[in-house]
Amino acid sequence: MKNIRTIMCLLAIFLAPFFLTAQSSPQETDEFVVIKMKNGCIYKGEIINETDEQIELKTAITTILINKKEYKTIANDILGEASRINASKYFHSTTGIPLKPGEISAQNILVFYNRANIGLTKNLSLSAGFELMTLATLDPFYHISPSLTVPIGKHVHVGVGVKAAGFISETYVSSFGKLTIGNSDTNFSISSGINILSPSYYESRQSLTPIEFSGVIKCNDRFSIISENRFWLDNSDDLLTEFVGPKPFYLGIHGVRINYKRSAFDLGFMNWHSFERQFNLLDFIVPLPQLSYSYAFSLGSNKR
Repeated sequence: MKNIRTIMCLLAIFLAPFFLTAQSSPQETDEFVVIKMKNGCIYKGEIINETDEQIELKTAITTILINKKEYKTIANDILGEASRINASKYFHSTTGIPLKPGEISAQNILVFYNRANIGLTKNLSLSAGFELMTLATLDPFYHISPSLTVPIGKHVHVGVGVKAAGFISETYVSSFGKLTIGNSDTNFSISSGINILSPSYYESRQSLTPIEFSGVIKCNDRFSIISENRFWLDNSDDLLTEFVGPKPFYLGIHGVRINYKRSAFDLGFMNWHSFERQFNLLDFIVPLPQLSYSYAFSLGSNKR
């Protein structure tokens, strides 16, 4: 119990900036546009506020107010939207903010695992992927996860979904719920779910999936800080128990994202700790490296 309190205190201190920063950025709309005025001027930037009469646009050098009666056309800025797509996920999990219809991004994780995130409708998204080494066996390790998210307030989203994962021959299915506060560049999420179907090697698993706390902070146009934190609270035996130790245990992934116009590199490390063992600082000092690369193939409709 003392170990659990120690980890929870450290986690609270570490995640506080993610939660506070997400709450302090309510004005951003995550919409990058190119505005052509009737007088021939062209403005390019991010909409940070909009009313029936005017648009507040943040450009590269300043913030301007544009009267809606004075612009001729307005369309999504392709390069700005690409940055938004790559910032809509953490290392492995996604935020509760859906992709826009037609948006598609691909991600390669540690060379062998590949996945795609697809915006199907305004509120429905799909994540799917597979592992290359097992693909040759015709019984690949894979996952597929549709999710439905809706806004319940300004920059507050809730979502539900279903995830099927494992090998084709032995798949487990779970449902999950997620709450995200903030925008796709800077946000904080909490999620968990219920196991619906477990294969033979997970027969002893209890019903609750890991509780996850995740966050991302965009420091500037180039760099973001990312953190994923998962807690397994039951004492059942499964494959992770053999690797990490007896449950309950903690597994975290922390690092930075290097943002480009249509792509991003995620560089970080994974650490873990079993609460049944004596607290060991080496679990956090000697981590496993994490590396992934993301690319935005489709940015959806470029018309607003």
